[in-house]
Amino acid sequence: IVDNFMPKNDDYEGINYMTIQEYPTGTFFPTHKDDADGRDTGTIIFTLNDEFQGGELMVNGHMLKCKRGTMIAFNNNTRTFHSVEPISRGVRFTLCIWFGKFETETIEK
Repeated sequence: IVDNFMPKNDDYEGINYMTIQEYPTGTFFPTHKDDADGRDTGTIIFTLNDEFQGGELMVNGHMLKCKRGTMIAFNNNTRTFHSVEPISRGVRFTLCIWFGKFETETIEK
């Protein structure tokens, strides 16, 4: 469904991990760079609802107010600062997908 909208480069070849994240009222995610998997090359975040207040996504100092269906993609998540501002009302849900390049085996002759 989203393939037509995804970035078209090697950083988004294969899915390394994905999760649905829930942010209840009063929660946030402080500014950070991802360090969970050194093979990650790209991240996509889908906003699944908009029945909440607050919860803006910050990427490298840019505040993004995301409505339901918004897709945000960025490369180099281990070098890109990002965060989620505090949720002041409701519950924010996102689908987060971390991508990497396909590993290819080399065949020795």
